[in-house]
This record gives sequence, C-alpha cells and structure tokens, in this order.
Amino acid sequence: MHRTITRTAQAAIAAGVMTFAMASPAQAHTVSVGNAWGYAQLTSNHAQLNICRILGRYPASDVWATVRFGTGVLRRYDAPPVPSLCYQRDLPSNVTGVRFCWRPSGTDNNCTAWRAA
Repeated sequence: MHRTITRTAQAAIAAGVMTFAMASPAQAHTVSVGNAWGYAQLTSNHAQLNICRILGRYPASDVWATVRFGTGVLRRYDAPPVPSLCYQRDLPSNVTGVRFCWRPSGTDNNCTAWRAA
C-alpha cells in the first residue's frame, strides 16, 4: 500500500512541476550540460554556475566548465578536486553559452558542444 501511495504522490508532484515549468516565462530556464565525468548548470536567471565533478580526482584528471559571454570573452570555472562535490560560482551578466570539459588521466581535453544560455 505504501508503495502505491508513494508512486501516486510522485506522479502528482511530477505533473505539478511540469505544469509550473510550462507556465514559466521562456527566458527563465536552467541550462545543463555534462556527462559521466560531471556537469555544468546555469541557474534559471544565468547569474550562477554550478560545476560538479562525478568521476576522477585532480590533478590526475581535470573537470571544468567554460562560460561564453556576449563580449566574446571565454572564462574557465574549475570543478572541485574530488568527486561528488559541486562549486557554485557567481557570474557576471550577459552569459551566452556554456560547455562542459574533462581530461581523463593521460588523455587530451574533451568538451561538449556549446549550449546556448
């Protein structure tokens, strides 16, 4: 019985979240990009970046986000040195995109495609 109630409650919560998300303004959206190594997430107003490491440890492996600004400037934001942690960074205005990058031990840098903010 408890399992049935929990699933029903989860479905109701999910439906409520979707309704809220669909009613929100188009310009207010969270942008996330990443993979098994971690992820970068811009908050809905693009004022903050969450950069998280899931795999590897620095300096053997490296994980970071690159943020692009309207002025053409690219800025690197490093993830924490150990797995399962996130940093939250304040961002200047005019963010236009973000990508997630990682470098496993003994390999070259890899980056996802740019995601528009």
